[in-house]
Amino acid sequence: GAFTIGCSRLIGMNYTNILFLILFKTVSSPHIVEAAPIMNHFQTRWHALAFLSAMALCLLCVYWEWLGAPLRAGGTLLVVKALPLSLCLIGLCRGRLYVLQIVSMLVLLYMSEGVIRGMGDMGASQWYGWAEFALSWTCFFGCILHVRPFKQAFKAQQK
Repeated sequence: GAFTIGCSRLIGMNYTNILFLILFKTVSSPHIVEAAPIMNHFQTRWHALAFLSAMALCLLCVYWEWLGAPLRAGGTLLVVKALPLSLCLIGLCRGRLYVLQIVSMLVLLYMSEGVIRGMGDMGASQWYGWAEFALSWTCFFGCILHVRPFKQAFKAQQK
């Protein structure tokens, strides 16, 4: 559908243009004009930030443990650590509030692993650990900031 077409257009863009599109939802570059329809799929910029950082986190985890800096040559079974988060991607993309709440708690595990491996490992694995921490942090705050208005509206309705 339109979401798949929008995602394929994002692949050719650099990280700065994608981040600018997410945060400001404005079009200032011819490369962003083509990818603008994808932003209509997301409810808020925080929703888009949460989804894209979760997807990037899944890809980082798979690459890290399979090719980037695996514990053993040829990859390890730690690649399955991306599975719990990848199972939540569809619900996260659709904006399901309970999935956003689950993901906000789930990425705390990835955040802690990133800090532990960032401080304890050496070489490329250390940088992958800090990247995992940064993506987890971004996803966590994207989820929290997207869910917050819904929680506030629910509490106001209960009174």
